[in-house]
Amino acid sequence: MKKIILSFGIAAFMLASCGDGTMSVTDYNQKAISIYNPLQMRMNSLSNSMGSNKADMTTVVEATAKSIDSARTEIAKLKPNKDAQEMHNSLIALLDYEKDKMIPAVKKLISKMDNPAELLAAAEEVKKITEESTVLEQKMTTAQAAMAAKAGASLH
Repeated sequence: MKKIILSFGIAAFMLASCGDGTMSVTDYNQKAISIYNPLQMRMNSLSNSMGSNKADMTTVVEATAKSIDSARTEIAKLKPNKDAQEMHNSLIALLDYEKDKMIPAVKKLISKMDNPAELLAAAEEVKKITEESTVLEQKMTTAQAAMAAKAGASLH
């Protein structure tokens, strides 16, 4: 019986020492960035693939879409504390935008490559969505800076 009580006591102490189960600002930032940075490289490869043949571009777009889904799933599993919540929400919003707006627009652009009259309109749509995505990325960066300020840290 003493072993059971001791085990419960140790378990209670361990749970109490874990806090509210959320990640520290530094831990959240490091994990979120470690997930997001490889996706950024994938997004750059998407930009670099423009001008390739349709099959190659389609392959890169599909791989990028899968990477966005994977990053979104991993980021959503993170448990930010209140000081990291705004960055978390901004990052999720950015990933959702890239998945729901950017990827379909790029797919449309690829599908219009054989029709110059429609290609220009599709390219303009991708440009507009890219600009909107940049605004969302800036919001995320601002939220990251605010998170660091609240925590009294410098995050890179």
